[in-house]
Amino acid sequence: MAKALTLRVVKAITMLGSTQGLNMVCSVVRMKALSILVGPAGVGLLGAISQAADLISNVTQLNVRTTAVPQMARTTPSNFNEILICVHRYGRLLGLVGMSLMFLFAPLLSSYTFGSAEYAWAYRIASLSILFQALQGTELVVLQATSRYQPIAASGLFTAVTGLLLAVPLYWGLRLDGIAPSLVGYSLMAWLGAMWFTRKLRPCGPRPPWRDSLRLGRGFIKMGALMTLPALAADGINFIFLGIIHDYGTDALGLYQAGYQIVWRYAAIFFAAFSTEFYPRLSKSITNRRHTSLLLTHQGIITTLLFTPCAAVVIIGAPWLITLLNTSEFIGVTPYVVWGMVGMTLRPLSVTVSFSFLAAGRAKIFAATEILSSIIGFAFNIAGLKLLGFTGLGIAVIAWMIADLTIMLAAARIAGAPLPKPRAAAAAACATAALLTLALIVTL
Repeated sequence: MAKALTLRVVKAITMLGSTQGLNMVCSVVRMKALSILVGPAGVGLLGAISQAADLISNVTQLNVRTTAVPQMARTTPSNFNEILICVHRYGRLLGLVGMSLMFLFAPLLSSYTFGSAEYAWAYRIASLSILFQALQGTELVVLQATSRYQPIAASGLFTAVTGLLLAVPLYWGLRLDGIAPSLVGYSLMAWLGAMWFTRKLRPCGPRPPWRDSLRLGRGFIKMGALMTLPALAADGINFIFLGIIHDYGTDALGLYQAGYQIVWRYAAIFFAAFSTEFYPRLSKSITNRRHTSLLLTHQGIITTLLFTPCAAVVIIGAPWLITLLNTSEFIGVTPYVVWGMVGMTLRPLSVTVSFSFLAAGRAKIFAATEILSSIIGFAFNIAGLKLLGFTGLGIAVIAWMIADLTIMLAAARIAGAPLPKPRAAAAAACATAALLTLALIVTL
């Protein structure tokens, strides 16, 4: 059984991860084009707008993309159409709210990040991306809940290629002015791609009244509202930190965004690939405590073993990778990438445990642990930046991830939730120690 489960996990991660990998390659080309054509200022503007959009999107969309999956996965065929209409309605409504908020607060967002309202127009244009992200999210809920992983992968492939084909000409022709339209174009293609693969799963028959949809979605909206708190804390803290980085200069903001892209966003691609398959499977078996513990153990070990070689490659080739992804102007962020990847090796097990809180409906525990982790991470980042610059930021990631995993395991034990076996934590610790040794060799 363990062998079959391993093959299933590896197959899902390989299929979804290969698409995510291509998505990353296309993202690399976009960032490379932006770095060459616009420079660090363009990378900083893209990062600031993306961070603001993520913040508002996470606040207004109430995590429907995540919380609706278990309810739809467990629904009976007779009720599927009703829950499908409910998810679509919530997606449209919350997407419009998010778009409106970013449009209204664009001058304030620009003033905070760049010291003036000069880029308010860019935030307003990019507000459309929030609506398209919400619409795409409702389509992905359907695909994930029904275990249609090939369409998810194909949708990601379509988005990666078309997004690249749209972005590069915009950067070439408009320079800074092309950044916001490129974000809108990317999110639009993502929605259209996902919608194509759900065309046979469109709502059919009579549509229930809105009040019935509101009632039906009350469960995942309530849980999503609790999950919004940690998302708000994480994105809000990240946005505040961008303002602190900007005090060191616009180029420093661009350098940080380039490093953040590698350490967090590209690593998140890997975690998204495994969680897409793992989350619905865990949700179906969460009532069986012993089985859940075995699932957590297995998933934690497999994902750690898969992630560690990738992190090692990044550590060894960090200067070359940064130059490849951006330009030689960004080489100063190398220490952040090297040490940051060491810390990220603990992330797979931490994410695995946090998903068990969601699958069991322990939204309050999930929110509390994520908020506490974000606050601790913010403190570590400030201290690291003040003391050692980009090197300190990388070391801060290691300290943060140790604290994050400790928080997750302690919370699970206190709450009496299923825990992974000690061998999963041992695997994470050994992998981190090996990469720490590698980082010391590389940097000495």
